[in-house]
Amino acid sequence: MSNDVARNLAFMRRQITQSAEEGAHLVHFPESALTGYFSKDFSSFAELDRSAVARAEEALADAAAEAKLWVVFGSYRRSRGEKPFNCSRVLSPSGELVTTYDKCNLFDRNRENIECSAGRKLATIVVEGVRCGLMICNDSNRESLYRRYRQLDVKVLLHSYYNARSSRGRTVFADVILAQLRTRAFDHGFWISASNSCASYSPLAACLAAPDGSIVGLRRHRTGVHIGEVPIV
Repeated sequence: MSNDVARNLAFMRRQITQSAEEGAHLVHFPESALTGYFSKDFSSFAELDRSAVARAEEALADAAAEAKLWVVFGSYRRSRGEKPFNCSRVLSPSGELVTTYDKCNLFDRNRENIECSAGRKLATIVVEGVRCGLMICNDSNRESLYRRYRQLDVKVLLHSYYNARSSRGRTVFADVILAQLRTRAFDHGFWISASNSCASYSPLAACLAAPDGSIVGLRRHRTGVHIGEVPIV
């Protein structure tokens, strides 16, 4: 993940193809996967080429339709002149943009809460008969969001993270974030797909948390695709 939209798109298209070849129904990319992350990959939204982002989103829609996959990816969007929204976009297997989730609980240590608009609505999709909900990174610190998704009968949370490029290296946060994933999954009976950037240093490798609190996933700081099975009964 970088501030180069075309480079990000190329990685994503390859991983969509790989996911389809391995029999996946949905591919889940991290927070701001298409654009790069504000304050880490670019310092001002004036640097973001909106035309390039729009073209790349169209290319992703074509890739989703070609692979016949659901695609969830992070980006930034503007709406009616408001400050940008940090969002997760959802493309159907026909390439249609079916919903967008805007991050509700903005981060306050990098001016995201000042430079971006906060979302106000939850978003769900139904994939192969399973209701999935969307969350983004710092939303994990708002426990009420989990309760609201549980009330909507969500079984799988597609939780997109950008916890990467830390200059502090490994801290206790690496343990905290895994403990939080295990606890949220266990307490609410969710499967949680936690996608994340692999840029160093990242305290979280992309992973899948089960309702019993167990976690499986990728190795930290390496690009890759994790194919996870979610048995819903």
